[in-house]
Amino acid sequence: MTITHIEKQVKRYTEYDVIQTYTDLPDFPEFRVRLLYAFLNETDLASKNSELYSLVTAIVQMGLDTHDQVPEHNTAKTKPEARSRQLKVLAGDYFSSRYYNLLAEAGEVTAVRLLAASVCEINRLKLNFYTGIKQMKITAEDYIHDLVQIKSHMFLSLAGLLPEWAKRAMTDLVHGVARFEVLNAEMNRLKDDKDIPESWAYWHILDHGSREDRKLLKNGGADSSKLRSLLLKYKAGAQLQRMLEEQLEQLSAKLRELSSERLLQELQPLTDVLNRYIGKPRILEER
Repeated sequence: MTITHIEKQVKRYTEYDVIQTYTDLPDFPEFRVRLLYAFLNETDLASKNSELYSLVTAIVQMGLDTHDQVPEHNTAKTKPEARSRQLKVLAGDYFSSRYYNLLAEAGEVTAVRLLAASVCEINRLKLNFYTGIKQMKITAEDYIHDLVQIKSHMFLSLAGLLPEWAKRAMTDLVHGVARFEVLNAEMNRLKDDKDIPESWAYWHILDHGSREDRKLLKNGGADSSKLRSLLLKYKAGAQLQRMLEEQLEQLSAKLRELSSERLLQELQPLTDVLNRYIGKPRILEER
């Protein structure tokens, strides 16, 4: 069994012609799935279901991620835009129901309960996160922390099936991978001015900016040139880059601490990716 095989299985439930034609889907969460699958194989209790558990967890996560792509407000001005939005809603609902069907057919009632509870908790975390954003009550640190929790929770819902050492190691690594993914995504958001409002950089400037700069940002009065000036003034890109590099080093160190040869072999692709990032030129230079 390989992650490639699990990804192919996921595509059986997510790739339909109408979806492929009219909208797009979130990426397969490869490294979080890889971590889950590798650790489930470390215990006799869970290894017989490692493929099924990894498959359904990936499917329900893609359902949640698909719903996250639906615009908050229905501002579609064309028929294709409206169709894409509707399909994202329907596809997310469908993916979120397929995990239940697959587990029920296998008689895995406990897994159904654990994943359903995780969906509820993730929705609670998202509600608190977006409420904090709307009320302007979060910091840049809160922003990263909350997104990491949201991205991690589903893949830790079955951690109780693992021995204590494996549970601790997987929790650290899943959080580490999620933080790496969040920071990398935030670096990429700096490339497009329209993605900066309410990004990590936005909250970073609100945390450290002068009263005048904070007021300008809150009122939406910063044009593209001013936004770039604020990013440079408060070293948003440089700070984000440092955080990403520190996270890469910490995650690599956690992987090196693993004593299981089977785990190390299964997670080698993740190690290879991290090694390619470490020492790499800046993802985005401030300008």
